[in-house]
Amino acid sequence: MFADGALGRRTALLSKAYHDAPGHYGEAMHDKAELFEMFKEVRDYSMPITVHTIGDQALENVLDIMDELPKLTKRDRIIHVSLIRDNLIQR
Repeated sequence: MFADGALGRRTALLSKAYHDAPGHYGEAMHDKAELFEMFKEVRDYSMPITVHTIGDQALENVLDIMDELPKLTKRDRIIHVSLIRDNLIQR
C-alpha cells in the first residue's frame, strides 16, 4: 500500500511545507479514514501490513493507525521511509 508519493514529484507527505514550494505539503494517497479501513481489512485476515511512506507526516499517520489495530506476531513493515522526525523513531 502507499501512504504518500515521492520527493522528486513533491508528493511525499511532509509535516512542514517544501522549501521550494511554500504552502505545499505533498499528498496523501488516502485520507486517514480510508487508510484505516485498508489496514483493518488486512488485519481481518490476520496478515501483516506493508506500507510505503516517504514523508514524515505520512509516517505519523500510518503509526497513528497502526496503534489502533490489534498487534500480530508477524511484523508489519513500513518501507521507503526517507524523512523522519526524532519523536517518531521510538514509535
